[in-house]
Amino acid sequence: MKKVLLSLARAALDFLVIYLIPTVLLSSLSIPYQFSATAFPIAIIVAALGGVSMYLKGKTSCFAANGLRSAFFSLYLFVVLSGGVITLAMKSVLVTINMLPLLIVIIFPELLNTVYNFARWLVLTRKKE
Repeated sequence: MKKVLLSLARAALDFLVIYLIPTVLLSSLSIPYQFSATAFPIAIIVAALGGVSMYLKGKTSCFAANGLRSAFFSLYLFVVLSGGVITLAMKSVLVTINMLPLLIVIIFPELLNTVYNFARWLVLTRKKE
């Protein structure tokens, strides 16, 4: 029971940190930027996979869950940052910011983590056979 509660707490904390806090901060600071509608379900998937990986800690399948979480988190960052090009509309000014190089730098470690976790999962799965 303790393991389930810790996993649920991890999932809730993940969702709070990656979705709720940023959306509340954006609205309270009056920054004219809206998250894409697809960011919400992806954030839920990322949080759920974080909880699953916490529950499976110590098992081989934990690496697969972590790999999936990293892949979905990369997708989430891509969606939230609009593919690297953010457009802000303020009064009579339209500002477009090209953040593609920064987006690549942010996503690259997550993609490496995805590859590492899946490779680790495959190696450990093959050893069991």
